[in-house]
Amino acid sequence: MTPTQIPRCPAISDRQQRCLWVGEHPGVDHRWDRDKSAVAHPALDLRRADSDDRHRVWAWRNAPDVRAVSFDEKPIAWPNHVKWYDRTLGDRSRAIFIVTFGGEGYEPVGVLRLDVQGPLGYVSIILDEKVRGRGLATPVLLLLDDEITRRSVPVPHALVALIKAPNPRSHGAFVRAEYQLAYHDERLTMLVKPCQG
Repeated sequence: MTPTQIPRCPAISDRQQRCLWVGEHPGVDHRWDRDKSAVAHPALDLRRADSDDRHRVWAWRNAPDVRAVSFDEKPIAWPNHVKWYDRTLGDRSRAIFIVTFGGEGYEPVGVLRLDVQGPLGYVSIILDEKVRGRGLATPVLLLLDDEITRRSVPVPHALVALIKAPNPRSHGAFVRAEYQLAYHDERLTMLVKPCQG
């Protein structure tokens, strides 16, 4: 993929867009930080979020360690979350999934969001602290690929992850799910994956 093949990203400046390319960037370790396998996890699944998930998604979004790696670190007020959540549930260009883990009962362990803006689909993932560090984020991201293949969600030209730098754990999860480095500076890492849907 060349710089001209990457769709315009509204979250970065024109200067950064001109620098955008997929490949190695000085000072950025783009190697997979565990193993080179990214396979589906049989105990993981996605289900569409609904109004009953409003509070749990707010709790995950407001966790102190999640706020610390967010571009806006301020806590999210409940009324603001309710407006955002209800608007997002009704928006056909967006999809919110609850990540479930386990056999019977399918315990909710996180949230995965896809926001499609023109040709780009912005992906974000939050896993509950009790399951972090187990290598589950990459299989969850691969489940989103399955949803796109089934066309159960809006299908963008490319998936984009915008990661506040430094965040090596999140960066590694997306790289293992076949996202490629498109831009990096001291504030932002942008990873891109063309859609197969």
